[in-house]
Amino acid sequence: MHSRSQVAESMLDWRHKQPPVTLDDVVFASNPEANALVKENPFAFLLAASIDRLGKSFLIWNAPLQMMKAWGHLDPSRIAQMDIETLAASPEIAGIPSTARRTDLARTIVHLCQLIQESYGGDPTGFFVGNVRQIMSNLMRIYGVGPGLARMMIIQRLLYFGLEPEVGDGLLPKQDVHIRRVFLRTGLVDQPTENAIRAAVVGFDNVDIAYIDQVAWNIGVNYCHKTNPDCASCPIDADCPKLGAA
Repeated sequence: MHSRSQVAESMLDWRHKQPPVTLDDVVFASNPEANALVKENPFAFLLAASIDRLGKSFLIWNAPLQMMKAWGHLDPSRIAQMDIETLAASPEIAGIPSTARRTDLARTIVHLCQLIQESYGGDPTGFFVGNVRQIMSNLMRIYGVGPGLARMMIIQRLLYFGLEPEVGDGLLPKQDVHIRRVFLRTGLVDQPTENAIRAAVVGFDNVDIAYIDQVAWNIGVNYCHKTNPDCASCPIDADCPKLGAA
């Protein structure tokens, strides 16, 4: 019987044996120009990440580029003044491949821009100042951004953009369907609650938790399917008790 910590260490060991992944390797958007924009422009990153819900992420992350081309700018101070209903009806928002309400997406974008202006003096990187708990709180002020999106943003900034939060805990893996399934089947948790997930990663630093998140997601997508999991090919097969796998 393998311990919970052994399963987590197995995930980290596999990750550390892989070639390093740099920002150049990461693909956020399906359009190469849009992909470059969200990597280079902190506001474009925040905009795309904040509306990345209920749709295909690679397509949603094209939105900042589409807006910039349509409007001739991507200026938070100008977007903050936009009327939400008018913005929601625009082709740039109507074309976002998400099942979220267009008014909600427009409200998220305008509110994000207002916070940048009013709370961070026009600097979008202000959201990422402080320890993890403070950064989570900052991001969750954005309309429509919950814990899952906030954690996703922090993990991406940690792994690929050099974010170094102040000392303090608070980071958890995202609780998407793939990670919950992997955590349950590997025995990392008995139930997919926030407290159980917190207990499963206690003692690991923020970067290791970010790696655990990424490995668990990768395993859930590529091996640990809801039905007919490909356990033989899974990188942590030897250390996984396969609880509930069918």
